[in-house]
Amino acid sequence: RERDFLRFAVDELKDFAPTRAEPAQLEAKRARARDREKWSQALGTALKWVDGAASAGAAEPDHAPTPGALESVFHAQSALSPLLSALSESQARVSGEPAEPRHRGTVDDTGDTGNTDDKGNTDDTGADDLMGVDEFGASMRQALSTLENAGHELNEAKAALQSALEAQQEERGDDLDALERRLFLYQELARKHRSSPSELESKLESLTQKLERAENRDRQLEALGRERAQAWQAYLALARAAREQRHKAQQHLCETIHRELPALRLEDASFRVTIEALDEDNAQESGLDKIRFEVAMNRGQNFSPLHRTASGGELSRLLLALKLALIEASPDGKASADTRSLVFDEVDSGVGGAVAAAVGERLARLAEHRQVLVVTHSPQVASRARHHFIVSKSSAGATTTTRVDRIDRADNRTDEIARMLAAGSITDEARAAAKRLLSDGATPSATSSATPNATQ
Repeated sequence: RERDFLRFAVDELKDFAPTRAEPAQLEAKRARARDREKWSQALGTALKWVDGAASAGAAEPDHAPTPGALESVFHAQSALSPLLSALSESQARVSGEPAEPRHRGTVDDTGDTGNTDDKGNTDDTGADDLMGVDEFGASMRQALSTLENAGHELNEAKAALQSALEAQQEERGDDLDALERRLFLYQELARKHRSSPSELESKLESLTQKLERAENRDRQLEALGRERAQAWQAYLALARAAREQRHKAQQHLCETIHRELPALRLEDASFRVTIEALDEDNAQESGLDKIRFEVAMNRGQNFSPLHRTASGGELSRLLLALKLALIEASPDGKASADTRSLVFDEVDSGVGGAVAAAVGERLARLAEHRQVLVVTHSPQVASRARHHFIVSKSSAGATTTTRVDRIDRADNRTDEIARMLAAGSITDEARAAAKRLLSDGATPSATSSATPNATQ
């Protein structure tokens, strides 16, 4: 059922062929098509008003058509032309025919010309009529000239509108209905697949991948099964090789640690490594072996896991011996670089004198290739360190504060070692002994010792 649905959805989207950019492109094309339609309507309306059409505001088909501007100008010219002809005839009558019973007057002393009656009186009526006719004629001619110019300009406007409308109609734009249908399908498919229109292409890719996985699941399972079998065989080969190497290193590691134990005052202790084979169902990242470090701290005792038997100081010294043995076993004499820092707390507990000096010497060896931090009460151990710190506690009321102070100056280091030697009181003898310890311990190690305050 899932594969049928996936196949239908993939086929549907493939037929539609969506792209990420198309929805935005369709929106832009639709806006352009709508604008082109509006422009064509506006140009057509303007042309009808210029060339004659129904009123632009006439929404009802029963309205009578309204003449265009050109037709209106023509009618105005036609109406005025007869008046102009009649006006010319009137001017001719007023200026060219003698009035009866009047006669043409002569120019008087002032230069005025008029008609004189039988009693010698002058009549100016004809001149007044002629002046009125001239003024009216000038207005008429001005009106006709303006109408003629308007006709020419309207013809130019008509030609421009026709040219623009033809160009708009000749432009091959996108079909608005087709654009609307395509956008509608984008919206429908986006709702169907719970995505946006621009995400349909990505949806098609993901559905195609799901369909391929569903159709190829059996082949994929077979391939994965083969890969798993190959990986398992490779794991078993590595696990067997690791077991072989562990058995080879087991005895050598124990012998090396046992050589270190007497100098660390653990001469009665015994150390061993047990390797327990695991079945394949209990395979681990480290292989098919369960490795356990076991120790018997005294002769005649049974072996038990190291962390359950040794005390804090003993555990630190055993760890020191183990690290030294690993360095010796390493081809380059540096052991593993995975452990960059080691911390030993009370590694010198219960020892002093030569044993403490031996512990300090081994810590210095260990510090040649990594950082070693040691908390010690032993001057023999502290004198081997390159850097020294004092750890002290103080109490004030209900608050206890722990301080760590670095000792930088050589004389301060000497005094601190002397204080440790003299159990608090620094004497000249203690200071001299401290200088000898520091001189003997001046090695290029990276050991740092933290010396607890003797009063705490």
